[in-house]
Amino acid sequence: MDSRANVGSRTPHARNVIVLALRFCSGDAGARKSWLAPTQSTGIVGLQLFGIVTFFIFGIALTLVGSNQADLARDLDLSLSQTGMLLAALGLGVIFGAPSAGAWIDRGFRKPVFCFAFLLMALSLLTIEAKMSFWRAFTQIGVSGFAAGMYSTALNTVVSERRSTSPARALMLLHSSVTIGAMLGPIWVQAITQLETVGRWPLTFQLIGALHLALAVGVLFLEIPAPVHHEKGLPALPQAPLQKLHPVFFLAGIGFAYIGLEAAVMGFAVPYATDALGLAAQHGQWSISTYWLGIFLARVLGSSMKRMPQDGFLLGAGIFGMLTVAFFTFTLRPEIEWFTGLLGFSIGAVYPFVLSLVGNRFPEARARNIGIVIAIGSVGGTAIPCWTGLLGDYAGMRIAMFSMVIWCGMISAIALALMGRIRQEN
Repeated sequence: MDSRANVGSRTPHARNVIVLALRFCSGDAGARKSWLAPTQSTGIVGLQLFGIVTFFIFGIALTLVGSNQADLARDLDLSLSQTGMLLAALGLGVIFGAPSAGAWIDRGFRKPVFCFAFLLMALSLLTIEAKMSFWRAFTQIGVSGFAAGMYSTALNTVVSERRSTSPARALMLLHSSVTIGAMLGPIWVQAITQLETVGRWPLTFQLIGALHLALAVGVLFLEIPAPVHHEKGLPALPQAPLQKLHPVFFLAGIGFAYIGLEAAVMGFAVPYATDALGLAAQHGQWSISTYWLGIFLARVLGSSMKRMPQDGFLLGAGIFGMLTVAFFTFTLRPEIEWFTGLLGFSIGAVYPFVLSLVGNRFPEARARNIGIVIAIGSVGGTAIPCWTGLLGDYAGMRIAMFSMVIWCGMISAIALALMGRIRQEN
C-alpha cells in the first residue's frame, strides 16, 4: 500500500514536470520561472530588439559569398556559373527551411524552432574551410540557408503578430536591421581578410557562426508569446479555400522576383564591376554596401510613414527598378555605387510590405503562409543567380546585369494583376 501510494504521488509530479517542460519549449510565459527562462517579462520590446540583432547578423551572412567572391573563386576554382550555384544554395536551403518551420510555429513550438535553427546555422558556418570542395561548400551554405529560413519565418511571424495594428511598419523596422548588416558585410569581409593576404576569408563565415551560437543561448532567456489563435481559442492551421489562397501565391511571385534579384545583385556586383566596367573589385564590394544602403533608406522611410502605402506602391517600385537597371546598363555608367544604391531604394520596401499583407490575410495560420512566401521567394534566390551566372559566362556581365529588368518587371506585372483581382473581389 505504502509503495503504491508513493508511486501514485510521484506520477502527478512527473506529469507536471513534463507539461512544464513542453510549455517552456513553446515559449509559454507561464513557464518563465522554470529553469533558464527569465524571471521578468521581456515583452514586445525585448522581442523586437532580439529580432533586430538577429537580422543584423543575418544581413552580414547574406553578403559573405558575394563579398568573398574573388577569394572563393581562387581557392575553390569557381566559374561564374558555380558562383551562381553557391548563391543559389542559400536560397535552396531557405526553400525547405521556411515552410518546415511554419506549421511548428503556428502550433506554438517557437522556442525549439529558434534554438534548432541557430545551432544548425552555427554548425554549418563554423566548419567552413579554405580548401574544401565545391560540393561541400554548396552543402554547408545550403544548410545555413535552411536554418535561416526557419528563424526568419519565426521572427517575421511573432513580430507581426504582436504588432497586428501596424505589421508593415514593424516588419520594415525589423528588416531595416538586415540592411544595416548587409551594408557592413563587405566592410566586415575587407577588415578580416586584410589581417593576412591569403586564407583568411573562412574566418568571415566562422565568426558569424559563433554569433549564432550566442543567439541560441540568448533565445533561452527570451519570452516568446504563444500564437494569437491559441489565446483566442481558435483552431490552428485552418484549411482555407484555394481561391482565398490565390493572393498568397501572387505575393509569393513578387517574393520570387525580389529575393532572386537581391541575391543576383549581391553575387555579381563584383564581376560586373571588374568585367563589364573595368573597375577594381573594391568598387564592386562597395556597391553591395550602397545597394543595401538604398534598401535601408526605403525601409526606414516606409516604417516612419503615418499612412502605409497601398498596392499601387508595388507597381511603382517595379517600374522604378526597371528604369534604373536599363539606364545604367545601357550607358555602362561607371558609377556602380549609384546604380546599386538607386536600385536598392526602388525595391527596398517591397519584401516586408509583402510579408505584412500575407500575415494580415490569414492571421490564424500566419507562420505557414509567411513560410510559403519565403520559400517560393527563395526559389527565385536559387534560380535567378544561376541564370545570371550562365548569362555572364556566355553573354558577358553587361547582359547578365541587364537581365535584372526582367525581375523588376515581374514585380510590376504581378502587382498589376493583384490590383485587378482585388477590384473584382470588391
